[in-house]
Amino acid sequence: MDSKLINATVPFCTGVAHQKYLGAEKGLQTAIEGDCTHWYIDGSLFGEMVDDWTEARIESLQAQIAATGVKPVFHGNFKAPLGSDVEAFRSAAVEYVKKEIDIASRLGAPLIIHGGCIVEPKMVLMAKKVALEHYLKSVQELALYAEAKGTDIYLENLSNYVNYRPFHYIFTHEAEYAFVFERLQAHSNVYFFLDAGHANIENGLPAEVVLSLIHIPSPRDLR
Repeated sequence: MDSKLINATVPFCTGVAHQKYLGAEKGLQTAIEGDCTHWYIDGSLFGEMVDDWTEARIESLQAQIAATGVKPVFHGNFKAPLGSDVEAFRSAAVEYVKKEIDIASRLGAPLIIHGGCIVEPKMVLMAKKVALEHYLKSVQELALYAEAKGTDIYLENLSNYVNYRPFHYIFTHEAEYAFVFERLQAHSNVYFFLDAGHANIENGLPAEVVLSLIHIPSPRDLR
């Protein structure tokens, strides 16, 4: 569905991003054809990861963005374990995401990041507590780095699987959102990015998430 049809049925919509898991260049052309204002660059796809971005490619996209006015939204690689309970993994993930910020800043795009997951923890409650604290630490580091680049960071919520799984996602429900944002008041370039599908998993209530954010001190915009 193109942006004109969406705006006719959802009048409060101010922009539409095209996402079909395409490479950046093909995604931009498809967004133009659909009369969209933005398009997704997915940093988890083969061909779209940090090492796939050459100077020539960035400069080419910069020229196309300037010529078309269609702007990118850069979705970072969701596999980066920013909330890992292992400090060495967490710090390595931060360095990787800093490179994504470098790319996003060159393209004039915000960067969406995930908390990631912890895999088969033996002490689940302790591991999740440490992981959430590590995620906050990662976001604080990245917020400072991105601020210097003039880049916004969007924190995307993940699915709250409450039944037993061999993994546990980080940043999945209202209490975790509050924990993070209550400690990010000094960073004006960090926003909440609501994935309604993720929020709906395991009997979640996306509307309740929106209402809960209103009561977080110094709440961030919903994007």
